[in-house]
Amino acid sequence: MSVLELDDRVTASLGVAVQGRGDPWIRWRLERHLAETHRQRRGLERRLVALHGPAALARNSRWTDSNLAEHLVAAVTADSPGTNARAAYAVEQLEVAAYEQLELLALKADDAETASIARMHARCDRTMARFIGANWDRVLDLILAQDGGAGG
Repeated sequence: MSVLELDDRVTASLGVAVQGRGDPWIRWRLERHLAETHRQRRGLERRLVALHGPAALARNSRWTDSNLAEHLVAAVTADSPGTNARAAYAVEQLEVAAYEQLELLALKADDAETASIARMHARCDRTMARFIGANWDRVLDLILAQDGGAGG
């Protein structure tokens, strides 16, 4: 799975997650991250087109196990706030790894502009992962509220 394919799947799952019920603060932050992800995608596409098409770098930044990415992204649309949060956190880490890989590839190709874009995108995804990690207590509150205080 290329970085662009991963972005497509993350964008789709974020759109579903944003529409879900739950904590308004988390939903607002997901909405912001979805907008950031759209901007990232457009910037990466522009850069790849400038390099003679998306296949130029995307072809060289494939995951060795695309099934992992597919399962993690699919899990973000689960009914459980805990499952959603864990999957979203894992997906953000997966995106960081993809952009770090793209950055290294770009540096090896002496493409400082693409490396800079990839570095910026990784920083954005690290920020989102930190946000999710800093809000496990809110997620737990959502789980408890959903399960009537029983946990889950």
